[in-house]
Amino acid sequence: MQINWSEIGTMLTISLGILQTCKGACAESVKIAIDVGYRHIDGAFVYKNEHEVGQAIREKIAEGKIKREDIFYCGKVRNCIKLLTLISPATYIL
Repeated sequence: MQINWSEIGTMLTISLGILQTCKGACAESVKIAIDVGYRHIDGAFVYKNEHEVGQAIREKIAEGKIKREDIFYCGKVRNCIKLLTLISPATYIL
């Protein structure tokens, strides 16, 4: 299933949920998921593995498997001032 959004395009409703994983396991999981067709990845700042998700996506782009516009990444942050100061204002969708 997918949802069509006029502002961002199509988002698949089935996603790979990235929880707290062992170091290295997250990147490998994301790469395998992309290889089998996942395009929606759901993560969160508190899992402390967003860098591995980004690494895996960049590697798959470099391999030519996907384009950046093919991926919908949903990252969540806790609603507190300390964490909100770490987020670029360009990432806010209000």
